[in-house]
Amino acid sequence: MSRLGEQNFPSMAAGQGERLSDHPLIQEIKEARPVMFDFGSSYLEISLFLYKI
Repeated sequence: MSRLGEQNFPSMAAGQGERLSDHPLIQEIKEARPVMFDFGSSYLEISLFLYKI
């Protein structure tokens, strides 16, 4: 699971502090499914969400 996150967000995996919400793909998902982000936007939750797509 963490491997999936590292592939999609290498800067996050490297700990450079880039917010996932700034990622273009995340912006598209937020526009398409804003309800998902009402429950929080932790790295694990987003990784699990992307894994299910």
